[in-house]
Amino acid sequence: MRQQILAVTAAILLMALFLALWLSNLPGLPNVPYQAARPQPTATATPLAPTAVVVTATPTPTPTPTPTALPTPTVPPTPVPTPTLRPTPTTPRPTPTSRPHFLEVHDPPDMATIYGPPVIAVSGATLPWSIVEFIYSSSDFPERDVRVQADASGNYEGAVPLSAGINVIEVIGYHGSSSQQQRQFLQVNYAGSQEELTLTVTEPQDATTVGNRVLTIAGFTAPDAEVVVSGLIPALPDPSGQWSADVLLQPGRNAIEIVASRGEESIETVVTVTYQP
Repeated sequence: MRQQILAVTAAILLMALFLALWLSNLPGLPNVPYQAARPQPTATATPLAPTAVVVTATPTPTPTPTPTALPTPTVPPTPVPTPTLRPTPTTPRPTPTSRPHFLEVHDPPDMATIYGPPVIAVSGATLPWSIVEFIYSSSDFPERDVRVQADASGNYEGAVPLSAGINVIEVIGYHGSSSQQQRQFLQVNYAGSQEELTLTVTEPQDATTVGNRVLTIAGFTAPDAEVVVSGLIPALPDPSGQWSADVLLQPGRNAIEIVASRGEESIETVVTVTYQP
């Protein structure tokens, strides 16, 4: 800025000097006779006062600040409440109460006299799946035991061998849900066999035609006898001497042999059955 002002001032001074010189040399001016008495003053060029040049500084435009884009505020999603599932009401169940342990002996009755084969079936009832132990002793047997398990209904049955005379049988019941043991005592008298060895077939009748392949054969013999059907199938008589066995038939005629024996005695019979599918 200062240099511009100096340059403008120098230019004005040069123009003023040039104008003065030009005015002093203009033609056509009249000749004035020489006057000695009064000399004419020499015109002195009076410099013109410099015209002040006002230089207005052009303001530098202030840069318009570019507004910084503000980030668009993120609107948080409105939380949707999760529905709370209501628990399904559960009907309270009563706490099962374990049944008290028990033990019953149905057969044979205490102090009974037993005839037939030297074995007896002891049966009764207790809690389902209980373990039942038979401890027996007699003149022929030192103390021994037999164990069976009751079925889902609590029924049990076990075979106990006998000897002639008095036999003492102790029946003991055990169950997992009970720490107690139930006991029953039996005393039976085995009188042996007093009947003649016989063999009778009550069903089926001889020369019968059947339509079922499985045939049940039943009959009577002495209670202490042993019965074998078709040479393979044992049929143990009960205290009354009744026996039964199931036989698988072949199509056509089937000859079924039944043998009852006691010691050296034996008796045999044959039943013929025709199977027509």
